[in-house]
Amino acid sequence: MTVNNIFTTRFARNPLISRVLTEMELVRELNEGVPRIFEEMKAAGLPEPKIVETTANVTVVLYNGKTAANNAQTTENTTQKTTEKIIRILKERPYATAGQLAEELGLTIDGVDYNIRKLKKQGRSGILRFCPPLGRMPDKKSVPQKIRGTIGGQK
Repeated sequence: MTVNNIFTTRFARNPLISRVLTEMELVRELNEGVPRIFEEMKAAGLPEPKIVETTANVTVVLYNGKTAANNAQTTENTTQKTTEKIIRILKERPYATAGQLAEELGLTIDGVDYNIRKLKKQGRSGILRFCPPLGRMPDKKSVPQKIRGTIGGQK
């Protein structure tokens, strides 16, 4: 199988599976798949598949229409919504813990931490105050377990 003959050569990588699928009427004929992939991608308005040939095989790369820029924008929009939710929760419950935020938002604690760091980068960390567990003095080894929300510097 090569890039030049992928549309015309009938080739079954596993003839036994090919025969079984044909007998089950799941496949009409060999080599139906590649032309059909191109047709379906075009009908869906997606980029044409790319056929890549190496010394060992031929690979067909399918594109879903999303670009890295679109994915980055989607991530940024999601992060913005999540940080706004964190702010809203902390305004309602200033003593919410990172664990409580994670549970309510359907995130991991690392996910909450990521969004808190985003708030800090945006210069919006003034609404947050990290508190050590009760009865412990803060030290470099302690992980902030409580996030205290304050509104406009109010306690």
